[in-house]
Amino acid sequence: MNIGHFFILGIVFIFFSCSDDEPVIEAGRHNFFKPEIARPKNLPKEFSNIDNSCSVESSVMSENRKLKISGWAGDVVNGTLLKSVIIELRGSTTIYATQFDVVKRDDVMKRYNQPTLIDSGWDFFIDLSEIKVGSYEIRVIRSEDRIATSCFSKVSVVIK
Repeated sequence: MNIGHFFILGIVFIFFSCSDDEPVIEAGRHNFFKPEIARPKNLPKEFSNIDNSCSVESSVMSENRKLKISGWAGDVVNGTLLKSVIIELRGSTTIYATQFDVVKRDDVMKRYNQPTLIDSGWDFFIDLSEIKVGSYEIRVIRSEDRIATSCFSKVSVVIK
């Protein structure tokens, strides 16, 4: 082995060493919104069904109880985006997050062969500093006029 091989092995080692680190929320880069305790007014009382046209793919909690939830939601049959996506956290109390950043999702667009689903991704940045300690189940609620559907994620959040 020459010096070039050691350099490449060192870079590979650093890459794999860093890839096991816990995800970190970059401080000061995002606005974190306080969740709503009251059920959003635009949310219908009943849901038409529970489906899998959405996904929570990650949730990261910082030490100061700031939460980032990432995923996607869309009408995969018609290839349309939804008017409203809401995160519901169900635990000792139920809270709602309604403000999110749109994220490009090339993978969703390709999987369902629907070009409009490129903008189906989202990141919610939620300030949980005033929420009771406990475990909360995450549910994605998709709302379209008076019809709402939901999908339960397999992801829970623990507030300490």
